[in-house]
Amino acid sequence: MRYKVEPSKGNPGWWVVTDVENMIVVKFKEKEFNETQKVTMLNDAEGKDVSFFARIMGDMGKYLFENYKDIVI
Repeated sequence: MRYKVEPSKGNPGWWVVTDVENMIVVKFKEKEFNETQKVTMLNDAEGKDVSFFARIMGDMGKYLFENYKDIVI
């Protein structure tokens, strides 16, 4: 599975999504995905362009909306 979705252990009301293929972690407040995203790269992003990140974040948002709509909006 590409994404791992779990509640934040240290921040009640926050969620953590890990894209295990691209090694990107996104933390967000429940029901405020678009407004509160905090992105962390787990590996070097050198050589990646803006369109790469736009695609990755778009894919993640689509996946969350389709599978975890109740925690996203």
